[in-house]
Amino acid sequence: MKTLLLVTLFAGLASAQMAPPLVCTASAVRSGGQAGDVLISCTGGQALPAGSPLPLVNISIALSVSMAGTDAMLVIGDPQASEISPCGPGVCTSLTASAGGTAVDATGTVRNAFPGARKGDTTVIFTGVPFAPPGTSGSRVFRTKNVRAAAGAEAGSVFAFVSIENPPAGLRLENSAVSIAALIRRTLLAQHMPR
Repeated sequence: MKTLLLVTLFAGLASAQMAPPLVCTASAVRSGGQAGDVLISCTGGQALPAGSPLPLVNISIALSVSMAGTDAMLVIGDPQASEISPCGPGVCTSLTASAGGTAVDATGTVRNAFPGARKGDTTVIFTGVPFAPPGTSGSRVFRTKNVRAAAGAEAGSVFAFVSIENPPAGLRLENSAVSIAALIRRTLLAQHMPR
């Protein structure tokens, strides 16, 4: 009996140790030279079995300049517009993992979009975002939408600083400061003055 217990214990330890490290890397996606979305791509960790409760994290994006608008959104994966299923206050209180780690609510509806809340002029926080480590099968991608620099921002580069609060154990966030706009230029308009 002791031998069986010892073998079971070592088998359990070996499977827990074989999970690759959980690493998230922030990067920027630009379109047409404009400030773009922030991508957070995560790999590794121990994948959760279907039906497991998903840990919830808060993801903050802070810009180096004032932010425009109040309609920031964070989506999980890269869903088409018709596939976006937002979580609002009180809607996503208990999310579980489905096959592949997708977040589902109690009715089985996939939940993949989370509204942001502004905090001051430069920061938006996405609260209660389900985090399912992808394990050895691919990556889990989080993408911001509508996080933009204000029109009156100072000339220069715009950086986004990413943080993850309440992260799963062992999570390592790399490249947490990313340039989302190469350069903001102020244009000087000259008026033709008659002599």
